[in-house]
Amino acid sequence: MLIPEQITGKFIARIFISTALFFLVIPPFRQGLKQYFCKVFGGEKPKLSVAFSWYTNLAKVFGAICLYIYIGILTVLWAVAILAIPGAAIILSGITGMWWLYVAGTVAYGIGFLLLAIKLMAYMPAYYIYAKKPSIGVLAAVRNSVYITSGRLTECFIFRLRF
Repeated sequence: MLIPEQITGKFIARIFISTALFFLVIPPFRQGLKQYFCKVFGGEKPKLSVAFSWYTNLAKVFGAICLYIYIGILTVLWAVAILAIPGAAIILSGITGMWWLYVAGTVAYGIGFLLLAIKLMAYMPAYYIYAKKPSIGVLAAVRNSVYITSGRLTECFIFRLRF
């Protein structure tokens, strides 16, 4: 059973420890991999140690974690902004029994997911921008990412769909 019948302090401690370990391990490693691939695509032949180089500097570890959390917060905020009204329409259709409201809400929800996926393409280059130059900071990396993708979000979405 994944969730116990009674949530105890031990269960909460396990969740906290596993979340902390996740954020200490995954974001710095992924940023190291992105830095490695940036060097490969730049024509260099980097050593595999580049993928683990983000663990050698506490500022880089903290920056990678902040980048992932910041983009996660932006993702949640955009999802709420785009999907709240269709979701409310679906819930309201269940209360009122209006079948057409359910259909309209479901269609709007599907379109909303598509729009959300397209909007989130604006943040994808931020990871590579920050991997190439961590000294610019998390906010500048996200700002630059939004700037370079402005007007090209649909192109980015179609490019990702091809893979």
